[in-house]
Amino acid sequence: MWNKIKNSAWFIPLIVALAVAVIAGGVFAAVSAWQSANLKGTGTITVTTNPPPPPTQLSFTTGLNSDGNTLSGSLSSGFTIVNSGIAGTSHTLTLASPSANTAVNTASFSFTLTASPSEKTALIAYFNAKAGWTSAMQTQIDSEINGTTPFFYLKYDGTNFSLVDAFKQFLGVSYAPYPLTVDDDYPVGTYAYTGTINAVDGTSQTVTVTLIVTEPTVWKIGTSIVTGSSSITLTFAPTSVATGGAVSTTATLNITDVGQTAITGWALGTVSGYPTGLTAPNLVVTQTPVGANGGTATLTFTLTGTAPSSAGSLDLSNITCTLTPIGN
Repeated sequence: MWNKIKNSAWFIPLIVALAVAVIAGGVFAAVSAWQSANLKGTGTITVTTNPPPPPTQLSFTTGLNSDGNTLSGSLSSGFTIVNSGIAGTSHTLTLASPSANTAVNTASFSFTLTASPSEKTALIAYFNAKAGWTSAMQTQIDSEINGTTPFFYLKYDGTNFSLVDAFKQFLGVSYAPYPLTVDDDYPVGTYAYTGTINAVDGTSQTVTVTLIVTEPTVWKIGTSIVTGSSSITLTFAPTSVATGGAVSTTATLNITDVGQTAITGWALGTVSGYPTGLTAPNLVVTQTPVGANGGTATLTFTLTGTAPSSAGSLDLSNITCTLTPIGN
């Protein structure tokens, strides 16, 4: 039997396989014993990670243009616009070199008005006087004045910043792209518009744009608008006076006070063109009525002096003066 088994074809391969298994088992046992002897005990593995840096706090800044001209001021001090009080004329406001230190969300950020009670009253009266306005238009502008709806939007389209007039947007697409404008006869005052701009990284910034609306004293000579001071050529009647003795003659000028500030008086600047030989010349101007805001008035120029005793007459046709209105 044994001879039969050991002479079989599978005996030798079986013995070889068993030998290999025994050898391998010894090796594995030796490795296991070494591991047990050398890798016993406990330890601590410390993994250090660097947290991501905090997001950059959004910082937005800009200047302000009126009809392409840079207004004086800044976001912190406010921007001053000098109007002329001319009805039916408006100025387009745009941002001047706007920038942000981090990416801003593509959005339209709403800005609402904060105004004093007196400024709100003046604005509501101003817009109530507009001809052709519907009740819906009046309701819309009243809500903007009271700060319950946005006055304008600061829009970012992913590339450019712009200002969008909320009232024009309310009126409809025919007014697109809804440029922000301010009327030239807008009530004088300080208007603060506040909104929040959001960045892609989650930070935000509350921004206040303050518009300081001013207007120098505005008046008309005939149909000509005069802002502030003006040089006037006076027409005296008569245009000449005889020599010898005291001189007292007058010239008149009709004006219209069209500004928001009532004219209560006048300051004479440089006077030139007095005739040669007139001594101790003196020119005085008075206004009747005084402070006729929105109405007409007559300016009377009274010239006094002493004419020389020589023959001939004094020519009064070349007298000019600089005239500056004084408001209350």
